[in-house]
Amino acid sequence: MQTSVEQSDLTGHHLDELRKLFAREHAQFSAQLEHRLDSFYKQTASCLDSLAEKIIQHFSEELSARSSQALTALMADWAEQNRALVDAECNRALDQFSARLQRLSDAQVESYRKEMQSLSSNLKNRLRGVAHALQDIGPASHHHT
Repeated sequence: MQTSVEQSDLTGHHLDELRKLFAREHAQFSAQLEHRLDSFYKQTASCLDSLAEKIIQHFSEELSARSSQALTALMADWAEQNRALVDAECNRALDQFSARLQRLSDAQVESYRKEMQSLSSNLKNRLRGVAHALQDIGPASHHHT
C-alpha cells in the first residue's frame, strides 16, 4: 500500500499533468480561434471592398445616365427656343417688309427685292447653322444614353 505522502505526490503529479494538458489545449484552441477570426476578418473585408466597388460603379453609371438625359433635354429645349426665336424673327421681318411693300413705287420695289434676296440669303445661312447644330445635338445625345 501507498503511504499518504506517496498518494499526495501522485495526486500532485496528476494535477501538474492536468494543468500542462489544459494549458496546451488552451493554447491550441486560442491559436485555432485566432486563425478563424483572422480568416473571417479577411473574408469580411474582401466582401466589403467588393460591395463598395459595386456601389460606386452603380452610382457612377446612374449619375452618368441621368446627367446625359438632363443634358439631352436641356439641348432639346435650347434648340426649340432657338427655332421659335428664328421663326418669330422671320415672321416679324416678313410682316414689316409686306407693310413697306404696299407703300412703295416700282423703283423702290426693285430696290427692296434685292434687299429681300440678301435677307433671305442671310436667313437661309442662319437656318442652316441651326439645322447643323440640331443634327450635332441629335447624334451626340445618343452616344451618352
